[in-house]
Amino acid sequence: MWIKRWNWIAGSILVFLAIVAEALQSHALEGIGADKAANYLTATRFMFFNGLGLIVLHLLYERHRSRSIYYSGLLILAGTVFFSFTIILKLFIEMQSWGWVTPFGGILLMAGWLLMIITTFRAKY
Repeated sequence: MWIKRWNWIAGSILVFLAIVAEALQSHALEGIGADKAANYLTATRFMFFNGLGLIVLHLLYERHRSRSIYYSGLLILAGTVFFSFTIILKLFIEMQSWGWVTPFGGILLMAGWLLMIITTFRAKY
């Protein structure tokens, strides 16, 4: 059942989208300014590495069924979506009133990874 593998699937989708986004920047977005290109690269890197992180969390969850690993994955997924996708959207549309979403995504990412750190120290081996 896919629900048991949601973080693996979500992580794979994020990695795929990051690769597509990088290819798009290389070919279709050549004319964007240096600041926008740097922001775009930040967004795609966060998408890529947090996608890989979700895949690793799936492997950890298979070994150590823990609610905190599950919730950590949810926070990381939500944080990546809010952080990366709002940065990319800001390149194409005006989002003045949505400026709070990107830092909120960053906070969710930090919370997710902090929860994983705490979970790691509490894990019984």
